[in-house]
Amino acid sequence: MLVLPLIGFSNETPTSMNEGIFSKDQAKSGKRLYKKHCQSCHEGSYFKPVLLAWRGESLSSLFKLITAAMPENDPGALEQDQYTDILAHILYISGYARGENKLDPATLSDITIDKPVAK
Repeated sequence: MLVLPLIGFSNETPTSMNEGIFSKDQAKSGKRLYKKHCQSCHEGSYFKPVLLAWRGESLSSLFKLITAAMPENDPGALEQDQYTDILAHILYISGYARGENKLDPATLSDITIDKPVAK
């Protein structure tokens, strides 16, 4: 019997965004960057409905869109760690819990966008 690997498929359960996927320091750094690069177009309440609309998608899909299209006046101008910190801040202000580890862009495809659990 020939067995072929299924590329792109995994038996692992995706990580929930409610598992503390970003750190306090990362969200704090993201807040400063957000104020400088994002706040003039996107007030904090903007993101809750956006995240709900993306529910079930991989967090990497949203991250790719943000890094390619933002900031609107200079898309892709920030460093990857700056975008990651901004995403951590967005998750925090949208009701997701912080954890001990920093959000890592390499693991975003393993994280599924879901609704925040009430704190």
